[in-house]
Amino acid sequence: MENSIGNYTILGMMILVVMLPICLLFFNANDELEKEVLRREKEQIELQVSAMISQMQPHFLYNSLSVISALCEKDPALASKATDAFSDYLRENINFANKSDPISFSEELSHIKVYVWLEKLRFPNKLNIEYDIKATSFPVPALSVQPLVENAIKHGICKTRSGGTVKISSFETDENYNVTVSDNGAGFDVTKTADDGRHHLGIENTRYRISEMVDGHLDIISSPGNGTTVTIRIPKRKQNSNRCK
Repeated sequence: MENSIGNYTILGMMILVVMLPICLLFFNANDELEKEVLRREKEQIELQVSAMISQMQPHFLYNSLSVISALCEKDPALASKATDAFSDYLRENINFANKSDPISFSEELSHIKVYVWLEKLRFPNKLNIEYDIKATSFPVPALSVQPLVENAIKHGICKTRSGGTVKISSFETDENYNVTVSDNGAGFDVTKTADDGRHHLGIENTRYRISEMVDGHLDIISSPGNGTTVTIRIPKRKQNSNRCK
């Protein structure tokens, strides 16, 4: 009987000796995984803060305030409406920058419309906006589509004398949700780095966050004098387990 107890004790110790390193490896691997998840979340927040800052460059703030100031005498009612819109724009930018999860495209679109409305106050006869929205209930990184609209206005339409049109579209296929931002403005050579380093960095920032957060892809078609079309494709297979928050 004592021999049996001794044998079980030895067997138990042997199992412990074998399993302990495995358990330690498991916990270490799990700890590394948690660290990687936290690192990615921190990186996403930092990129979204960067996107927010890029959307609040001094030129946009200054120009919007200048328009509102001019309206105060010419059209006080419109000036009041513009002030409210400008306040909403700034508040939403800050709120979006704190989100580490995707938001609904409908939220992003609402924010875009406020931005576009303010820009149209500056360029009433030069900027035309068209919407062709056939899908809104799908996730996108916060502040991911709006920079594309800003680029279309600033680097496309505003670089032409006669102005032009920016078209924002969304639709779905059996496999993807799609968003396109197109303009008939100046265009550029996609094989060359953009002259504006911030513009190029902003596109890469957006491309990275779309890939990391919703497994999507961003493609650009453009050529000098022929406008630009940016397309975002977000696979539905990923979104079944990644609900908008």
